Amino acid sequence: MENIGKRLRLAREAAGYATCCAAAHFLQMGTSTLNDYEAERRFPGAENLRWICEGYGVSADWLLGIDTTAG
Repeated sequence: MENIGKRLRLAREAAGYATCCAAAHFLQMGTSTLNDYEAERRFPGAENLRWICEGYGVSADWLLGIDTTAG
């Protein structure tokens, strides 16, 4: 089973962002924040989760591991 950090990285890369820095700029959040989410040192709240899902084009259910079908 994939964890949220791995799914965040997969979604970021699928959206065309090779680095957290580029994705964070697009999502208008701090690079360290996005790095912490991917490393599972922190977890996104509802608002950031919404922005990430919209920005990456994935569902929250997929990102959270509720739905196992990609995107």
